Amino acid sequence: MARTPDDKLTIANQHFRCTDCGRCCRDWYVTLLPDDKRRLSKLQWRQEDQVPENFIATVNKKEYIAHRSDGTCIYFDRDDGNCMIHARHGEIIKPLGCRVYPFNIVAALDNEHSVMARYDCPAVRADEGQSLSQSKRQIDRYIEDLRIGDGFDRYDREGLDAEAIRKIVAGVYKLVIDSPTLACPTAVTAANIAAYRLEQLGTDFLNDMNPNRFLESFLRRVVADSLEMSPPEHVSNVERWRFMVLFTAYMRRDESLIGQGLRGRARRAGAIMRMILKSGNLHDFGEEHPDMSLHSRELFEMPIVNLEEVDWSLYRDMIKVRLQTYQFFGNANFNAGLYFGMQLLLLTFPLVIAAARWHAAARHRTRLELLPEDVDYAVGAIDHAFGRAQVLNMGFYRMLSRQMADVDSYRRLVWSLLRGV
Repeated sequence: MARTPDDKLTIANQHFRCTDCGRCCRDWYVTLLPDDKRRLSKLQWRQEDQVPENFIATVNKKEYIAHRSDGTCIYFDRDDGNCMIHARHGEIIKPLGCRVYPFNIVAALDNEHSVMARYDCPAVRADEGQSLSQSKRQIDRYIEDLRIGDGFDRYDREGLDAEAIRKIVAGVYKLVIDSPTLACPTAVTAANIAAYRLEQLGTDFLNDMNPNRFLESFLRRVVADSLEMSPPEHVSNVERWRFMVLFTAYMRRDESLIGQGLRGRARRAGAIMRMILKSGNLHDFGEEHPDMSLHSRELFEMPIVNLEEVDWSLYRDMIKVRLQTYQFFGNANFNAGLYFGMQLLLLTFPLVIAAARWHAAARHRTRLELLPEDVDYAVGAIDHAFGRAQVLNMGFYRMLSRQMADVDSYRRLVWSLLRGV
């Protein structure tokens, strides 16, 4: 993690080089700011560009760049596969949301700014090109243009002072998530237990502790306890139902409903009910999802034939980046408190397992073998919604998340999805 104390900027240890895949120009609705609308309204276009005069789509009083019926942005050149604004008028003319992506910038501890690149971008998942720290000058301009508000408040921080939070997050990162001796399922399970136990210790104790001495022994004890735990029982039917409700919320792409009217919303509601109650098709929620119906029973019960060889390193990298940049709680995740935010972050693991299983089943229904491409798809799909999908901020989904983040329920979910039992 690159730290520059003078300007209080925390930048994730990631690499990024745009590959012009056009993915962010499809089924991705960018919010329009007043300055964006003013610039776009003055642009001159050739007749062959076929850019409509009305470039704004309004939903719930929020304005977005309009899209075509095929899901592409009206400024996307389908022949050349790139942005016509960028190609004809220059990068600086593009809406701010387009220019900033895939960077995610928030105000974090002590109002310093935190920067990471979102994993729903294929180029970010490839982790190639220059480091994010080399884009510091560009990031500084984005921070100024975004006019980001204050950092974590006392509620987000659970009453902890900044130094205690830094030590807690660094300890979970170094001793648990990044431990070379722990397999990914063991590491995330131990981290979930650590979040629960840390909350039980109380604010006063953690603020007054000697973190270097206490945290190391505490976290090593948590890891040892997690390794000594007996295999959990099978996930219950109620837990399966809860999980499918949350999984559907993560996988649906509500932005694709813009301009679809009541009929489109009715079709979406039916697709949601089918997913939760019986056999559903992820493709109904977005073009990037596999086009195959699968019953929730199959999602849990099909064994993974290469379980011991599955490479979860990409998922682990996503977790490490969000810990490095504190982008899992506070204003990075609908103002979730520190402990709950960490549990929400770790809850993405069973969600990623489920998405990878579905992607693999679409390739070969009777022999479930998880390949790197399945994990790559799953990480991108789940990270797309984390901290962004408004539906996840609703009280009902927060309640479901708390129930599934319970230590015993979490262990059952991970065990059942990995073992197919």
